[in-house]
Amino acid sequence: MHKERGGQCRAFLKILCLCSALGSSFMSDGFLLACAKRYSNGKTASTGVGTSAFLSKIRSPSACGGVERTSRLRVVVDSVRGQQNNSRTPATKNTKRFDQVVASGLSDSNVNNPYRQAGRRRGARGQLCSAKEAEDYAEAIENQLVALTDSLRSLLSKNNTEMLLQQQHILFPTVRECNEALAAFGDAGDLLRALRLFGKMRKLKHLKEDLKQRIGQNSITLPEPSLVTYSTLMSRAVNLSKPRVALRLWNLMCPTIAPDVKAANILMNCFAKMADVKRAKQLLREMKTGSGVMINHRLTPNLITINTLLNACQRAGDLDAALEVQMELEGLGIFPDARTYTTLIATVAREASQHAGKNDPSLAFVLLDEMTEKGIRPNGMTYSALIGACSRCRRSDLALQGLRMMMRQKAQEQDLLKKQQSKLAGRRIILSKNNYTLPNEVGAWTAAIDACGKADRIETATKLFYAMPNFGCEPNTITCGSLTDSLLRAGRTAETLEVLRYMKRKDIAPSEVMYTSLMTRANRLVQMENNYTDWAVRSMMSMDDDKDVGGHVNETSGTKAIEVYTELMLSLIATKSTKQQRPTKSGGKGQPRAPDQASSDQWDNRDTRKENNSAILVKVFLVFQQMKASGAVPDIACYNAILKACARAGEFDHAMRIMNEILLHDDLEPNDNSWRELLKAASYLRRSDLAVQVWRQGLTYQAHTPMGKSKGQSKTNATSGHANGRSISDNNNNRWVPSIASFAEFLSAFLRESELTTDPQKRMELLISVVQYYCKILLYNTNIINAEKGDNDPDGMHLIDRTRLLNSRHTLLLILRAAVALRDMYGATTRQGQKMETLSTSIIQLETFNNKITPQQRLSQSSIQALDKARSWLEPPRQQKRRAQYQTRRT
Repeated sequence: MHKERGGQCRAFLKILCLCSALGSSFMSDGFLLACAKRYSNGKTASTGVGTSAFLSKIRSPSACGGVERTSRLRVVVDSVRGQQNNSRTPATKNTKRFDQVVASGLSDSNVNNPYRQAGRRRGARGQLCSAKEAEDYAEAIENQLVALTDSLRSLLSKNNTEMLLQQQHILFPTVRECNEALAAFGDAGDLLRALRLFGKMRKLKHLKEDLKQRIGQNSITLPEPSLVTYSTLMSRAVNLSKPRVALRLWNLMCPTIAPDVKAANILMNCFAKMADVKRAKQLLREMKTGSGVMINHRLTPNLITINTLLNACQRAGDLDAALEVQMELEGLGIFPDARTYTTLIATVAREASQHAGKNDPSLAFVLLDEMTEKGIRPNGMTYSALIGACSRCRRSDLALQGLRMMMRQKAQEQDLLKKQQSKLAGRRIILSKNNYTLPNEVGAWTAAIDACGKADRIETATKLFYAMPNFGCEPNTITCGSLTDSLLRAGRTAETLEVLRYMKRKDIAPSEVMYTSLMTRANRLVQMENNYTDWAVRSMMSMDDDKDVGGHVNETSGTKAIEVYTELMLSLIATKSTKQQRPTKSGGKGQPRAPDQASSDQWDNRDTRKENNSAILVKVFLVFQQMKASGAVPDIACYNAILKACARAGEFDHAMRIMNEILLHDDLEPNDNSWRELLKAASYLRRSDLAVQVWRQGLTYQAHTPMGKSKGQSKTNATSGHANGRSISDNNNNRWVPSIASFAEFLSAFLRESELTTDPQKRMELLISVVQYYCKILLYNTNIINAEKGDNDPDGMHLIDRTRLLNSRHTLLLILRAAVALRDMYGATTRQGQKMETLSTSIIQLETFNNKITPQQRLSQSSIQALDKARSWLEPPRQQKRRAQYQTRRT
């Protein structure tokens, strides 16, 4: 909220200044007053100038005595605050902030510029500026530049010299603001839009010449491209893998602007991305000599220049050129750093050279020893480059030796830190082997796993993977992909699925390469299953993974292709983007807070999360279509995975089509997971009617055909969603018995819809339904209502296990929320309100609420509020009165 107000305030200031400059009168007086009042922290003028005088100061620059734009806007705000004159008042916190914001929006200082402060603390409240705000700011700068440019061109086309003279105070965006807009577009990945804005800036040069010819002099400052403009665009083009675009920008800049060292380093990075060692070395020579095609004046190379040149040598695999560059370091007086030696080590064993062979990693160890002798500390990337060189040479023994060297260095550094334990004790820091890691240590572990996999040491690679957490290093997506690639090459599909399950538990999303590899492997497994139909052959193949049977190698290891497809879909669904990110800030009474309906500053954007879930659903459906196209027959677990993806994305119609496909399948029967995911999709849409439809459809569905009817007829009756095929009491052993988790999703649909609806009567009906379902379960399970009436109940509440319900805290909290809300709606003095109060207090006195809430059992904000209210009703009247008085004072 505060960020939005701050952005609106700056936008209001620019609008006011633009209107006063151009003499526009398209805004009403009320809107201008609202802008100024909003900007001045909502303070109205108790005493001061009238409305007409205030508006005249905004509309006419001459009404303020021809003062500058900042002073004029200051007069406007002073008028709203009730100050009689435009003299400067003593510097207060608000006036200082006003000066900063005016400077940020309208001048070159940009004290609180949203883009310049992106990622850093901004403002008096210490807020953070997001990339979205920076992009919005850049869009505003672009629109302002286009609007002012068009207005000036229209005046030039009309040959109105008098109007041009009057508009000399037009305020164009500064070069600095335009550069930041270019950077914002580039960081957002929209390089084309940045180039369009750059083209508009270049065209302003011709506009400036036309103005000078018409009016003789020009006091309008136009944002023409500068060295920073070109450097900003070139760096973003290189980051987006467009080095040739950066080269074209360099050629445009050189004739008019002299480059500096930073621009030369960006050009060097272009050559590095293109692996053009020859032109990179030529650029270095021209920087030192000051004469050449690219640079015509002398520049002093720095360490960044040398490291970028070494990167070009690494990409080209030119070890000899890299070592020559290393020799030039001493002549330039530059001391190398860890990145210098890391790049040199990464260049070893890529191509045959004069200093080392293609399969000889010994030079990498020599460079590592030279690095330590100079006092440069190797990091995780250094050891990753060392192990990678050993991996390219198929020397897994040397790769493991490099990993052991890293672990020894880590242990030594940890011992040094343990000696300072007494100093760190005051900060409550406890050192152990699991809370100290080298920078980028996971890269070295990944390289070691990959080296063992390439050397067919699969067991060693697997042991390294599962041993990483014991040394304080968690695997990432690249680590898991490296291991799965080795396992799939070795035909160990079952172990690959275990890695996928590990990724699902750790919320690690599969990469695109892993996604493609698993799809390819599953397709091959389907072909093998279709080709080998003889049971004896399949049994022999499943006994030994490495023996040939009939001239073919077994790659299934007893694992079916459908299992690979199912696990892949579940891994896609179980990523963080499909889950609701809950805040870690603790709630009332020490309980973790995770609100279901939270404010925007505690939740991720709902639209973004929905887009991510929809993208995951598309991937899951692609896997499903590929599976069916390859000839694999999906099982119920596979269909449940698709239903789960539909529920996460809120696609109830897709989920219903999948369920109907299950019901019409001759060999598949939906289980409790199937119906629960369908209920979850209805709950996501906040549609209790859909939840009731799914619930009753599941209760009326029969797993086997009745006597005298075909199975297809039974399936057709089941898909209709009505109990017209047969009675619920028939064949009770094969009917769906809802679990407590399914019942909780059923109740969630009612509660979610009650939070959304604005009709009090409908909200009360939804909450009453939740309480009635709970009361029915208690009555059925205590034999107050006989079993015959329970069998005739279309809601099937007699099927819910009362004992499990009373032990399910999550489900009881849903019922408690409904009861507490009804008590507030009825009132404490009414009979119905007293009944709801009695029901609420009886729920919180159950044994399940006596246990302490663990961090894994995080409660929503609405559940915490319901618990607090229900517990307060158990207190004596005097204590309740004191609590009410405390809440009143606190409010």
